[in-house]
Amino acid sequence: MMALKGQIQEAQRAGNVSIYFASQLANLTDKSSTFDQLTRIETELAEKRSRFKDNDPLITRLERMRLALVQYINQQTIALLNGELDLAKANLQSLNRPKEIVSRHRELTQQALRDEATLVNLQNQYQQVQLEQAREGDPWELISTPRVLENPVSPNKKRSLALGLLGGFVLGAGGALVMDRRSGRVFSENELEASLPGQRLQTITSIERVQLMQSVELLANGPLQQFSCIAIVPVGSIKQSLFNEFCSTLEQNLKSKHVVIDEDLSATRDCDTQVLVASPGASTREELTLLREQLSLQNAPVAGWILLNPKASAA
Repeated sequence: MMALKGQIQEAQRAGNVSIYFASQLANLTDKSSTFDQLTRIETELAEKRSRFKDNDPLITRLERMRLALVQYINQQTIALLNGELDLAKANLQSLNRPKEIVSRHRELTQQALRDEATLVNLQNQYQQVQLEQAREGDPWELISTPRVLENPVSPNKKRSLALGLLGGFVLGAGGALVMDRRSGRVFSENELEASLPGQRLQTITSIERVQLMQSVELLANGPLQQFSCIAIVPVGSIKQSLFNEFCSTLEQNLKSKHVVIDEDLSATRDCDTQVLVASPGASTREELTLLREQLSLQNAPVAGWILLNPKASAA
């Protein structure tokens, strides 16, 4: 009993500063997990101290957790030693007592041991709650009162509208360019002028009778006046009604001349000259390239080309 009392005094003096190791600790069911947890905390504390000062909130929180664990282990040790001491005293007193008292004492001792185990379990749960509370401490501090701005930061309606319009324009232009490239059709007058041989003789921007007659009359009395046999060659898939109206008006102004209208170059090579008729979007780049190659092989004169673009006047 003297040895047990000495152990209890040593454990009490240790407090939460250091751990008092006793052989009775082997009876703790959670000894391994408790010591493992203490080892992890001390390892993390040593690592944090190598990078932060001692007054850092992280180090302070870890130190509180370590002290709580040390105190918890020493309290468990003291409780077990007190139980051992009470049991030793009871055994000593039982030697001089009647059997009934001894039997009753044994029952009470067993009940006390069960109560002691329950107490240890409750203390363990309480210690876990304390550790969780120490871990949940806020490592930050509010240094100023939050202030709400008078004007909203987002959304900016004017900027969103401008970005939407700009994005729509860019997407629309990009989509139109992609569709143009995929279709392969030529809509640009500049690209037509670069792809067709000869010069542009005239641009027909209206199919109204009076204006069309004036344009065709200037063409017949101008660059086509010197030729007796003239071939009209459509380039691509020109709108049939537009092309027929133009050819009909041209034939009326060239009554004294022989006019051949055909897209087959073999049928037009014997004419004095050839006039190509093009329209935006009526032909593809491949068709224009093939036409240039065929005209080069034909080696027949080409007076130039005429652009039928009635949409230009509407625009």
